Amino acid sequence: MRRENTKFFARALREVATKVLMVAMVISMAAVAGCSEDPTNGEENKQEQGQGGDYTNGVQLPEESSKKCGPNQSLIKFNIKTSAGYKLEVDNSDMLIVRMNSAADKGGSFSVEVEVTQNKTGAERKGNLFITVNGYSRTKVMEITQTAGATDEVVKWVDQRLQDEYYWLDEYKEKLNTFDYTLAYDKFLSTSLLSMTTNMEDGYVSGGTRYLYSYITRESATRADDDRMENSFGILIAGRYFGGSNNTAIFVVEHVYPGSPAANAGLKRGDTISKVDGNTIPTPYVNGVYNEANAIQFATQRSKLESGTGSITIEGETYDKQTQKDIVYRKSLTAADYLPSPVAHYTVLEFDEAVAKVINPDGKKIGYLSYLGFESEYDAELIEAMEYLAAKGITDLILDLRVNGGGSVNTSTMLGSMLLSEEYVGKTYATLKRNPKNKLFPAEYLNDDCLITKNGLGDELAFKDLPNLDLPELWVIASNSTASASEMVIKGLEGLDVPVHIVGKTTNGKNCGMDVMEKTFGSYIYTYAPITFMNFNAKGDNDYADGIKPQVNFDDYWNESNIQSSYQTYQCYVFPMPMNEWAELNIEINENGGMSFSGDFILLETVSNIGRGKSMLKNSSAASELGFKPTEMMTTRAAEAKMVYDANIIPQNRAYGATLTEAEREALRANRE
Repeated sequence: MRRENTKFFARALREVATKVLMVAMVISMAAVAGCSEDPTNGEENKQEQGQGGDYTNGVQLPEESSKKCGPNQSLIKFNIKTSAGYKLEVDNSDMLIVRMNSAADKGGSFSVEVEVTQNKTGAERKGNLFITVNGYSRTKVMEITQTAGATDEVVKWVDQRLQDEYYWLDEYKEKLNTFDYTLAYDKFLSTSLLSMTTNMEDGYVSGGTRYLYSYITRESATRADDDRMENSFGILIAGRYFGGSNNTAIFVVEHVYPGSPAANAGLKRGDTISKVDGNTIPTPYVNGVYNEANAIQFATQRSKLESGTGSITIEGETYDKQTQKDIVYRKSLTAADYLPSPVAHYTVLEFDEAVAKVINPDGKKIGYLSYLGFESEYDAELIEAMEYLAAKGITDLILDLRVNGGGSVNTSTMLGSMLLSEEYVGKTYATLKRNPKNKLFPAEYLNDDCLITKNGLGDELAFKDLPNLDLPELWVIASNSTASASEMVIKGLEGLDVPVHIVGKTTNGKNCGMDVMEKTFGSYIYTYAPITFMNFNAKGDNDYADGIKPQVNFDDYWNESNIQSSYQTYQCYVFPMPMNEWAELNIEINENGGMSFSGDFILLETVSNIGRGKSMLKNSSAASELGFKPTEMMTTRAAEAKMVYDANIIPQNRAYGATLTEAEREALRANRE
């Protein structure tokens, strides 16, 4: 779903520009409950109808002579007082039904209830309520106006699923008549959910703006049958960017997919891109202020790089290891098919004898796996990586989830299963709990247990024996982009009393997930994923909406005032900005025992904690013990003024999620039976 998620990202940027409008909408909507008094109802009108305790034609009328209602079914309640028996009538029986005290044989005080039926006409409609008191002429009690309901079939689908399945469906249903059903499907979803207050765990805040996890995307119904292949350039852009001169941005390459046009052209992780087809990239923030026009161009350029077709020319800088300098490059790429596997890199880390004595004195066999997303289409590649690491007999594993925003719950369950030994098979990895009022599932399937499994999940993998690493503990590289199904791995193992050590920054805090559905309308296939469940581990822990804090927290070490003078603090500051290729360490020990280093600092920090049980960060004794000294290669970018880091964080290129498709739900339930 990479293409759709890139569109989600672009749309999220545009939505920021309407945040002031949305706040105003939230405030105004909060005052509406089903139907509201028509603002044209003035004091003069009240007096004409004998308000304020006076009787008109034998009845003391309600203060409000007109109401305006939303398109969904609602109930209007009011009190009347009559001097004799009466009868209530309506002039639009398709719209209005008197449900309580429609008539009485004698006078008195009465509570009246009038049902306003759902408006399915696609247009605004009106109805009037009249009363006839015995011995008097007929009098109009109230004029009721009802706004048009949804006419767009996609909006109807979005709305119905939220009513039936959304985890916070209670508040959603209470607010039904406050929503604007004339909006486009994606705008309807965002404005409706952003108007709510009970659903704060559906989303995250970046740059003072709230973004939703729930999403809907669309693609052509004529999409390729092979969902595993992609036709583009093979570039994944980092979720953060550098600020250039004259309000321009500089993209950094997060990953280059093997076999893609970008890989064949020599582009690599950590390279920068400053121009696309000769055009600079505008920064979404100018002097710290959001600029909508710039943000749209920024999103367009990024989308072109990640999911564009045809041909493209890019310019930027790449690090030359021989000269230890950044050099300018210009490359022309033509889109082609490639396999965008989220298994970015896996290996067993190796050290020469001198380095091993310092950094890994006990000779631990440390495996490394960089994983970009829990995409079930590539489960075979994930299993292959784990089989390799198991065959190598690793004693420890560094699972790099620094940019993994989540994905399939079943893939997360399989990964958790492969990290452990077979003795855990059948134990609870996670429990997915839905709203008790969820209409999609019968009671026995309202909550789903994800169990540690011996075999793969799904038709193609059901008879595939999974490898087992039998790890006593797990080391995870994480950032605030680590979310959902990634956090499920951490919490899932902790729930089974397997220690998990996190190095990096606090995770995103997505403790919820989505039941994903696809539906075709016209010439498009829509993929819709509202939040429908909460994720709990075997110990019932779900309390990580603010993220999971690391044991080694880079946020505790960086100091903005000296990021140009200390590479270590600079690395802590910009993390998870890619500065090196995956698993790149490049450690050298000089004759005096001092260490020079030109690789991925967070990986070095993690290796040091595994191999030596000590940190490499400068305020620890460990750093001075080793005489840590960065080489010229590792300081060049930190020293260049034009590479000043922009503190504004742009949302992930993919939507965060812990997702279950209909097929995956069936496989999950088959595993527990």
